[in-house]
Amino acid sequence: LFTGPRGAYAATATTTTALNLRVGYRPTSKVKLVMPAGAVVEIVNRSQNGYWKVVYQGTRGYAHGDYLRFAGGDGGSGGGG
Repeated sequence: LFTGPRGAYAATATTTTALNLRVGYRPTSKVKLVMPAGAVVEIVNRSQNGYWKVVYQGTRGYAHGDYLRFAGGDGGSGGGG
């Protein structure tokens, strides 16, 4: 949750490719589901190893930041996660 001139709001990001939503912040963590390219996720916070804690359609998990496009233009592109 971030605070701006209009009050608190949730930050979002968009997946740049099909992206694994994982149980933990490691590449070996179990995959909960695969989010499609272009999926919008709510950012909870930055985690470890390049992962972000996110919520996708009500499911909380971890997604790698290299495959997320943030509103400010940060993030990368490619495939995997």
